[in-house]
Amino acid sequence: MNNKLRIVGNEYINKFGEPFKVISYNGYSEIGIIFKNGYKTMCTSKSIKDRSCCSPYLKKSLGVGYIGDGEYNYINDKYVYKAWAHMITRCYDKKYSDKYPTYNGCSVSEEFHCFQTFAKWYYNNIWMDNKMVLDKDILIKGNKAYSKDSCILVDVRINSMFTKCNSARGKYPIGVSIDKRYDRLRGYIYTEENKRSMKYCNTVEEAFNVYKSTKESYIKRIADEYNSKYPNFPKKLYDAMYNYEVEITD
Repeated sequence: MNNKLRIVGNEYINKFGEPFKVISYNGYSEIGIIFKNGYKTMCTSKSIKDRSCCSPYLKKSLGVGYIGDGEYNYINDKYVYKAWAHMITRCYDKKYSDKYPTYNGCSVSEEFHCFQTFAKWYYNNIWMDNKMVLDKDILIKGNKAYSKDSCILVDVRINSMFTKCNSARGKYPIGVSIDKRYDRLRGYIYTEENKRSMKYCNTVEEAFNVYKSTKESYIKRIADEYNSKYPNFPKKLYDAMYNYEVEITD
């Protein structure tokens, strides 16, 4: 019996637990297979032997994320793939959320479990360059879910404006600290030029309000700057920045 007759129709289970069946044979390096989910592809006799062949719908990334069948891949779309993989890690890797508790309770929408869907959304929403940062909190403050409607792409500069260092803050609200040299409260922010805007205050509330008004004005100024500089600057991002309110519980 020749190889073609011997292998066509055989059923296997790959090392990831996916059943597949051989449907054609055109040589050791051209073997057609079909998975239980209906996906068809070509593989080699070696990949059948070591059970390494798998479908793009296999949820390899923490049991949640999968590549999907389409034009995008982790080689040609490396930066976008890293953004997608990091999103999955933030939400479903317990070691990560234990290290960064702000991601406890975060999730990814089902459609973003598929890299193809995420990559298509990413490329349709870039407005500056290909290497943008995925943000889930600017459009919806306190948001815990990554999805098409809740996420926005920003550059590092805008992203850093909304980053909060809770672990380094101490007992005071955001933007408030004690100047140990004078034992006085102060409200302050750092601008993109690494310049500090600061004012000494008598109470925590006063110091926070200094920070709040300065920060909100600064965000509006940057929103206007980007809106005039970039023709495709998203209106929903501009509106979110203009309406952003700093709260003492941040």
